[in-house]
Amino acid sequence: MTTAKYDYRTNPVYQIDFSTTAKGKRLSLTKRRVNFRFGFSNIEAIANGRDGRDCRGEEHEVTLSWSITSGKRIIKFNNREVHFSIGKLTEMKFEYSFQIKGNHTIKLVAHAASSAMMMNSTKKNSKKANNYEFRQFEMFLDGMSFFDMPQIFELGGVRHQAALRYIHNNEDTTATLQPVMHTPPPSNVSVPSIRRNTYP
Repeated sequence: MTTAKYDYRTNPVYQIDFSTTAKGKRLSLTKRRVNFRFGFSNIEAIANGRDGRDCRGEEHEVTLSWSITSGKRIIKFNNREVHFSIGKLTEMKFEYSFQIKGNHTIKLVAHAASSAMMMNSTKKNSKKANNYEFRQFEMFLDGMSFFDMPQIFELGGVRHQAALRYIHNNEDTTATLQPVMHTPPPSNVSVPSIRRNTYP
């Protein structure tokens, strides 16, 4: 097992960019391509009081290509294929989890339908899900939503250092720091069992 690449309190993971396109030979909405770009911030830069772009560290890209007409799903991590499958044409939801170096787990969740259609269905099926913000495409890193990650301009700085001093003065400093896990999504997007494949 390799060492974790981040701790949310000292060198948080951050979001860079999210994009989605729809294309197809016959219908423009038959194929989805989704990109998530994120990074592990530089712990030394943050410890030295740097902020923003100066705290950028190791960065990665996750890409999902999903053909609604053929059922083909391809996931790439840093342009390297980590998953290929063909689902049923009637399948409206796709989920997949894989591990990367640092003992981190990435999970992708994708819906074929638009948010309006899915929200109507979700509200009928679960009261708990009413408090969950639906997204057609979602990526989780160790249980944390990509959209909850700080942006680059929010990294480091005086405010971050003040927060670290508060943590140091108000907790057991002998405890092992672990990445912070956000409250998991409702049962309809639960994390499946983790596969053994690990990707650099």
